[in-house]
Amino acid sequence: MTEVPERKDLPEAVAYLADISVRLRDAKWVDDLVRLMERLRDLVRPSRERAPLYSIQLDVCGLQERFFSLLNAEKKPEEAVEVGGEILAMLNRTLPLYPADIILLSARGYTHRDLAVALLRLGRDEEKEAQLAAAEQVFTTFGEECPLEPAAWDGRGSIEYMRGHLEEALSCFERALKLSPVYDDAVRNRDKVMADLEKREA
Repeated sequence: MTEVPERKDLPEAVAYLADISVRLRDAKWVDDLVRLMERLRDLVRPSRERAPLYSIQLDVCGLQERFFSLLNAEKKPEEAVEVGGEILAMLNRTLPLYPADIILLSARGYTHRDLAVALLRLGRDEEKEAQLAAAEQVFTTFGEECPLEPAAWDGRGSIEYMRGHLEEALSCFERALKLSPVYDDAVRNRDKVMADLEKREA
C-alpha cells in the first residue's frame, strides 16, 4: 500500500492534493473510487455561486501583492514560494470554470515565471527551470488560442528575457505593442531589453 504524502512533501503547485486523498481498498474499490471522484469534481468544477469570477480575480490579485511583498520588501523568497503555490492551486481549481478568462490565464503564466524568480534567489535552479518551462507552455498555448492578446506575447517575452535571449524577448514585446501600443508592461519590458542590448554592444 502506498502512503499518502504530506502537504509539505509535495511541490507547492499540487500540495492541495494531499487534502483530497482517499484510500482505495480492494474490498470497497467502487465505493472508494466514487468518493475520490466526488472530491475531484468539487476541486475542478466549483459552483459559480461559491466562486464568482470577480471574486476569484480579486483573490488572485491579493495573493500576487502578498507574493511580491514577501519577495521584495521583506526579502522572504521561501514564503513567497509558498504564496505562489497558493496562487497556482487557486487557479487550478477555478480555471476549469472560466477557461477563457484573460486575467486568470495571464496570472497562471506570470505566477510560474514569478516563482522561477523566487527559486532563482534561493539557488534552486532545477525547480526554477521547471517553473520557466511551465510558464513558457502556458504563454505559448495562450498565444496560439488568443493570438491577438498582447499579454500572451508580453509573457513569452518575459520568459525569453529571464533566459537571456534578449533579441527574442524584444521581438515578443514589440509584437505585444503592435497589438496594443499602450500596453504598459510591454512598454517597460521593451525599454529594459533595449537598454540591456545597448549595454551589451557598448
